[in-house]
Amino acid sequence: ARTMVLMPGAAECARFLAAKGVPMAMVTRNCAATVREFYRRLWVPEGLAHFAPAVSRDGVLTPGAEGRPSLAGLPAKPHPASLLEIARLWGVPAGPELLMVGDSPSNDVAFGRAAGVATALLDSGWKYFEGGLGEHVP
Repeated sequence: ARTMVLMPGAAECARFLAAKGVPMAMVTRNCAATVREFYRRLWVPEGLAHFAPAVSRDGVLTPGAEGRPSLAGLPAKPHPASLLEIARLWGVPAGPELLMVGDSPSNDVAFGRAAGVATALLDSGWKYFEGGLGEHVP
């Protein structure tokens, strides 16, 4: 949690999507405590609202919810359960109208594809081997 930084353009992109009324969720392999620290240190100071929901490895955090996360036990990505739960919570079908954005081919792109939604891979400054191996090459 101490080394977390926002990717360049993340706050601006979130502001644009929020202004257009596009719902946003987070799915992370981190724990709920790390998500809360992310909000406190990086997201809220940018004037951004909490994701609705934020799914961590130990549960689902919803805006305004205090205490322990709910729905603990969802399998970690790339298993599609969390993305399917988000679609259910939003009342929309899991399909190409939803977009999964991430920085890992092996976790994020595979996650979106497994759920049947569109995917976008962010350039995090690392180069990836072709073939979806998701290995980092400096």
